[in-house]
Amino acid sequence: MILLSPYVLTLIIAEGVLLILSFIALLASLRIGIDFDPHKTTAYQYELNKKSYLVATIIMFVLLLKLPLFFFFIWGLDATALLVPGAMCAAGIVGATSWGAWMFFIKILTLFLLSGWVLMHRQDLQTTDFAYTKKKFLLYQGLFFVLCVEFLVQLAHYIQMPI
Repeated sequence: MILLSPYVLTLIIAEGVLLILSFIALLASLRIGIDFDPHKTTAYQYELNKKSYLVATIIMFVLLLKLPLFFFFIWGLDATALLVPGAMCAAGIVGATSWGAWMFFIKILTLFLLSGWVLMHRQDLQTTDFAYTKKKFLLYQGLFFVLCVEFLVQLAHYIQMPI
């Protein structure tokens, strides 16, 4: 089974840990996305503002690990080519199942969407009126769905891999 390959196992475990961190960020971003109002000066709004910094840090951490993990994913595809009959390189691994091309596309899409979130976060930090705080956490809620799909498609790809 290709799932027992050290490259694939490392990738699945790392992606799973990042997905758990992303889920924790999602739980907090739900409250922030619904209730945050920078014009109110209540203790609850102050608490949401503090949480927004924590959640943004978690999301930034996920992004900082997703980028090198993408390169590890590419390297792992090439390294596991020896385990799959007929696959001579990473392209053979991607083409080994019907999920391969989708997996690759969703991984690239995820990197672009996370980068867009970081740009919005950076712009939000430069403003003093928290203009993008609610928007960036609502965007993240949709982005979490993409992260889940990415993980599931990757898992389906490796489970269906012929050996």
